[in-house]
Amino acid sequence: MSNKSKNDIYFLIEIIIFSCFLVTFLILNFVKIQDNVANIVYISYTILSFGWFFLSSLCIKDYNNTAHKKMFKKYYVAQNTNKPLSIKRNGIWKVIILWIIYLMAIFTVKYLGILTWQLFLAGMSAMFILNSIFTRKICLLSLLFLHNKNNCCKNCGINAWDYSIFASSLIFAPYLSLFATILNITIISISLILLIVWEVLYHKYPERFYQEYNANLSCKGCDKRCYLKK
Repeated sequence: MSNKSKNDIYFLIEIIIFSCFLVTFLILNFVKIQDNVANIVYISYTILSFGWFFLSSLCIKDYNNTAHKKMFKKYYVAQNTNKPLSIKRNGIWKVIILWIIYLMAIFTVKYLGILTWQLFLAGMSAMFILNSIFTRKICLLSLLFLHNKNNCCKNCGINAWDYSIFASSLIFAPYLSLFATILNITIISISLILLIVWEVLYHKYPERFYQEYNANLSCKGCDKRCYLKK
């Protein structure tokens, strides 16, 4: 089975699972659930969803087009080119504004007192559905704001931002228990560390991040085959 077929299978499984959770949590929002049960559900789902998020992007690199690992030296192969190193990330401020709006929306819902743990997990499910679409099919951030080459994740300069974007919502998670809070802080901390490492390496070794300079990011052998679709 080709990597492209496996990528499509991963996409289908993720969409089905997260959609089922989305519907389930929306239904549970109208059901009275004991606090201890709610705490177990929240902790379990947060560990499983973010666990898969980190695992699929950092460990199963062959079936994830976002290429988070390209920041590390072991995944860099110098491209045979005489093109001078000139790289500029466009549309970053637009993504930051969208990120702020996203957090403000969650804060507003919480401030109004209607952000239950069920609605919070339903929103988390919706975000992971979007993540599956962005990473495995088409990234709307690139299409609308960043305008990366071929709108491809392999040419994106903010791949590792997604950890912090997703984890930042945990700041506004409803309080359920001390363990749940510690879990939220741990995920946020890991995500922030990955963002810092990404930015430091991006500015220190920019040649690792784009296919013009890194042969491992070239279109040849890529699952999406954009150059053939043209």
